[in-house]
Amino acid sequence: MSLQLLHNEKSDRDGSFVSITTPKSGQEFDRADEPTPQTKEEAKILVKLVGPVMITTFLEFLPGFTSIILAGNMDSPHSQHYIDAATFSTMALNMTSLSVGLGLASALDTLCSQAYGAKRYEKIGIYFQTGVI
Repeated sequence: MSLQLLHNEKSDRDGSFVSITTPKSGQEFDRADEPTPQTKEEAKILVKLVGPVMITTFLEFLPGFTSIILAGNMDSPHSQHYIDAATFSTMALNMTSLSVGLGLASALDTLCSQAYGAKRYEKIGIYFQTGVI
């Protein structure tokens, strides 16, 4: 549908204006060829796809969380020091190895999936070697 531009004569404000007219209300867009959204079915599919990722992320951070909980439940006069040490070690683990490993895995996930889908299996090894370096 094209819009018609009509240039009207000068208005009362000492200027000209352009009015844009749209199609009449009887001429609406034909929406018959658009699929109707199926919210429940799409949500079920999304949950099936997201579930393993959520479980994996939870399991990746579980060891640090568990060590802090266990250090907190120790009945010792030095339990605050144990909690501090467990928290500091978890932070150091997350900053050094876990962040690097997860970054490498997420980058390789995208690139290796594309190479596998294109049946270029030799690229998977090249991507891994490049990511490790």
